[in-house]
Amino acid sequence: MLEVISNARAWIAEGKRTVMDSALLRNLVEANMNEGAWDGKHLTDDELLSDTFVNIVQFLEYTTAVFHETLRLFPSVPRLGKNVRQDTTLTARRFKIDSDKKVTDVEKFDVDIKRGSIVVIDVMALHNNRA
Repeated sequence: MLEVISNARAWIAEGKRTVMDSALLRNLVEANMNEGAWDGKHLTDDELLSDTFVNIVQFLEYTTAVFHETLRLFPSVPRLGKNVRQDTTLTARRFKIDSDKKVTDVEKFDVDIKRGSIVVIDVMALHNNRA
């Protein structure tokens, strides 16, 4: 990313704006180089790097996969609390895991939840459950 930004700065400084294929990258770099851009506001080097990375990451398949896996294992919100709006019944399951780490003895059961209750979903536990 730093090399891409460095090349873009060089092209703009040399007046080779037409060499750049990406109008978005050109605009971000120009906003970084021109302190007077956008009514006195400009992008810092950190903002330029992060904005460039965020806008290009959709084309980086493996990087996106790493982001998603990281968020799965370490969610930004580990638990979600929700208010129950009406009486409802959820079907849950109990199970055992044998010595080969296979799920056995699956037993379904119903859980009645009353209106006004709070249900907490443990996202971290859900995403780390091997069963």
